[in-house]
Amino acid sequence: MTILDIFDPLTADDRPYKPGMPMERALAILRDMAEKEGKLDAGLVQAFTQNRCWEALD
Repeated sequence: MTILDIFDPLTADDRPYKPGMPMERALAILRDMAEKEGKLDAGLVQAFTQNRCWEALD
């Protein structure tokens, strides 16, 4: 849930304060949060990316 809670606002088109970013940039942020910062589980971020979990939102 945390990964999606971060990913969704980053890519959302309806953000009032700035436009959503491209999916690849948002995924890079998630990877950095997992691998460099240790804030997310790297295995879960990898699973999220490989399974293209965001597509279920469309």
